[in-house]
Amino acid sequence: MACEGVVATPKNGTSNAASGSSTSCALVKRAVYGVGTNLRNPVAYADDESLAHVAGRTVVVYDATKKRQSFLHVPNQVKKIRAMAVHAGSKSIAIAVSNGEDASAVLVYDAESLKKKKTLRRAERKQTPVTTASVTTGSLNSMKPSTDDEMDIDGLAFSADGSSILGYSSSAETLARWNVADGSVAELASQRPNIVAGGSSRRDGNTTESRIVEAQFSSRDEDVVSAICTSGVFKLYRAQGKILKPFVVKTLNELQKDVGRRAVAHVWLDDDDGHVAIGTDANSVIILNGETIVCTVRVGARLPGAMTMKAFGGGFIVAGNGGEIIFVEKVARRDGSSAYEVSK
Repeated sequence: MACEGVVATPKNGTSNAASGSSTSCALVKRAVYGVGTNLRNPVAYADDESLAHVAGRTVVVYDATKKRQSFLHVPNQVKKIRAMAVHAGSKSIAIAVSNGEDASAVLVYDAESLKKKKTLRRAERKQTPVTTASVTTGSLNSMKPSTDDEMDIDGLAFSADGSSILGYSSSAETLARWNVADGSVAELASQRPNIVAGGSSRRDGNTTESRIVEAQFSSRDEDVVSAICTSGVFKLYRAQGKILKPFVVKTLNELQKDVGRRAVAHVWLDDDDGHVAIGTDANSVIILNGETIVCTVRVGARLPGAMTMKAFGGGFIVAGNGGEIIFVEKVARRDGSSAYEVSK
């Protein structure tokens, strides 16, 4: 929960208690305390000296050198901030927001001026009624109320160069990739509704098991997107025009059928091979290169519960909620190929 400290500043002079007269006041936000711990990645460095974090419906940018808080200019229509992502290289901060009517958008801000520079929305649906204002006005009132296939985005990720943003949802099989410059979007193909008992409809594939809990861009090709679903299945997609199409890869099909091992986290590695490391709940990490499993790294029984992963120059770091951090580094085999081993 976030707690806001607000100071009232008179617009014209001060109040006069003796005469009973008073001037109008403006409430000026001076400090905000708290962090939205119910969000994914609610805290991130905006640059070497500034830290951005979500607190309620406010995004705070704290300058550690000047020891001063600044705030993004979030529109008054925003009722909830559901996700945040930061790209230090392009000095961009993106937030996924809702206007309180189950409609969502992604707002992109300049991390220095704190002003909004782009509003990104998903493609319009034919049966979606329009609320007030035109889409061209940039107002959040122009967002559409959600239908069965328009769920709020609660996860965001930038591409390596900051030119694209990925949005996804854990409440539906929702995945969207935006080009920040022109606002164009590629999404999963709409599922055809099927009539079920009672005359209601549902969309194929939009089940609890297919909801996305984590998604990232490939480190080599920003048209390639990876995702982990609530069922523990790892998936790859490629953006083709306005559609995100799933890869048909034999290795991935085998991973989906893998019994007793669920994907829980993943990270694209910082190398020239295009490797992706997929952490599983069986305390192992699968290194995948296209259609080939490069190797499987055993990290022991030291990582109970949730797993998080981060890439670095020569490999990746794996951590669990047991408190241990494991470093895995790339090594050369005698035949000239590469493998990965636990270094410490």
